[in-house]
Amino acid sequence: MTKILDPEGKTILTSREIMGIFRESLRSKYGVIKVDEGSVLQMMAVGHKRLADQEREMLDKPLDIAELRQAMLKGGGNKAPGRDGIGRAFFTETWDDLKEDWVEIFTDMWEHKRLTAQQKQGVIVCIPKTKNPKEPKDYRNITLLNTDYKTLARILAGRLQMVLGELLNPNKYCGAPGKSIFDAVGTVRDAIAYAETSGTPLCVLSLDFTEAFDRMAHAYLFEALKDYGCSAAFVERVRMMYTNASSMIQINGHMSGTFPIECSVRQGCPMSMSLFALCIDPLITDLEDNLRGLKFNNGQRKVAVVAYADDLTVLLTTPEDVTVVQRCIQCYERATGARLNITKSKALAVGSWEPTTLVMGIPYCEVIQTLGSPMTKVTKTSQRLSREKVTAKVRLQAKGTSGAVRYLGCR
Repeated sequence: MTKILDPEGKTILTSREIMGIFRESLRSKYGVIKVDEGSVLQMMAVGHKRLADQEREMLDKPLDIAELRQAMLKGGGNKAPGRDGIGRAFFTETWDDLKEDWVEIFTDMWEHKRLTAQQKQGVIVCIPKTKNPKEPKDYRNITLLNTDYKTLARILAGRLQMVLGELLNPNKYCGAPGKSIFDAVGTVRDAIAYAETSGTPLCVLSLDFTEAFDRMAHAYLFEALKDYGCSAAFVERVRMMYTNASSMIQINGHMSGTFPIECSVRQGCPMSMSLFALCIDPLITDLEDNLRGLKFNNGQRKVAVVAYADDLTVLLTTPEDVTVVQRCIQCYERATGARLNITKSKALAVGSWEPTTLVMGIPYCEVIQTLGSPMTKVTKTSQRLSREKVTAKVRLQAKGTSGAVRYLGCR
């Protein structure tokens, strides 16, 4: 990283000053998010599902050696280690000799619900979001975490993953077993095709939340876990992982001092996707319950929202739906600290929807991106654009492979 703009727009060139700009930016970004308690209670009252006693007991069962071994050896061998410098290869090579010691150590951490501050300390690396990043906000922050932390996080995430399928709204496609991004894209395309052929008014809203994983209040996170039926012991284990956590930044080979992480579900933490899926579920349920949506399979299935990770696609069928969406999102923002990015959110008018209808200031576009797939009001055009996008990627990859082959002197 050779330069960055400071908050006043001045270009900073030295590594030390660049480090200082990033550290202050992230220190502010990961500070405590104050939430509106009334809005938190309102989000928890939307009528979501709760864990059954058997599922709750499964989350709290004692650690066993097979589960620990699976968590330790999970992931690729070339994953970047955290501050401890310990990678997967260490556990692979030493498991047979040290497995009893590992079980004793991790059982102690599990049962007593304690980790040291050093174990929860992460190293943030900044990955450019754009071709020409200029400010700290143009970088994605990925946290490299210590192996003992990630091992416990994988166990918690694995157990939570086993019950999410029963808990989450059926129109949440990420974090739910048996569902994929292709199912989510297919549902949006089916909705557009139906509105196109039937003339039904439809506005497809592709909503973008600013730094969705980072802007998640811990107070809301712990309340959501409790309200969905997780036991006090399970909530405390998650709290153990997130309370008094800290990070430092690595830039140009230099490491900053530490600063506290008092909000967010850390990108790089194995629990992040499952926890975020649970946190956004009340918003999805609130929208589904209050929007008319579209009905498929002879009215057997209603769809008003299609969600995958932090990508939220909302289907409006009447102008009155705009007020509903605005109310639901504003309540979610007050409860979590989330912020809807109006300029990055997009609207697509399909069928007989009138594109002069105002939708919270969100601009209408001829083409929108839903889960990385181009969508237009004409199904055939969407299919053509998707084929062209895939073909371009394949050609680019083939060109890169060809260059690598020539470099290696192969034919």
